[in-house]
Amino acid sequence: THKLYGTDDPVTEDFGRQCLMARRFLERDVRFVQVTHSDSEVQWDQHSNLYLGHTKNAAEVDKPIAGLLTDLKSRGLLDSTLVLCMGEFGRTPTLGTQGSTDGRNHWPYVMSMSLAGGGFRHGQIIGASSRDGGEIAERPVTPGDLAATIYHHMGVPLNATYNDHQGRPIFIVDEGAPLRELV
Repeated sequence: THKLYGTDDPVTEDFGRQCLMARRFLERDVRFVQVTHSDSEVQWDQHSNLYLGHTKNAAEVDKPIAGLLTDLKSRGLLDSTLVLCMGEFGRTPTLGTQGSTDGRNHWPYVMSMSLAGGGFRHGQIIGASSRDGGEIAERPVTPGDLAATIYHHMGVPLNATYNDHQGRPIFIVDEGAPLRELV
């Protein structure tokens, strides 16, 4: 099991240990688990040193994520567990931001993420960007759509509300619907 998650390898051991702990939480019916890759030396939020940093980060997370998915499937947990891998922003389509020659700034217009499990129909790409990754070319997916998809998986009614600090009801999903390609 440790080899599957890469906890026996100095490159992947930290994130692998977190992914293994996530699987253990899921086995004990914890409904929401968040695993965050964050390295004090090289962050994902790179505005410079892009190639070296992303190469290092990808090497640290690839095996543990694959191990988690493999392990969840072998234990019969993948269909009931939605695994979402994403960051908080896309990246500018051009290099050289904030005084660097190889960095990229935040780009809220286009980003990528991957979803696995959750009983959804997978093995597909939903949406596309322009060739340079700068603009949406087809099938936009909004944050509301992603939230609606996650809530749908968790069995939360999409018309549910919470109250703001003044007691006014706010819908949990604003202008979003579950991704029809998945559900």
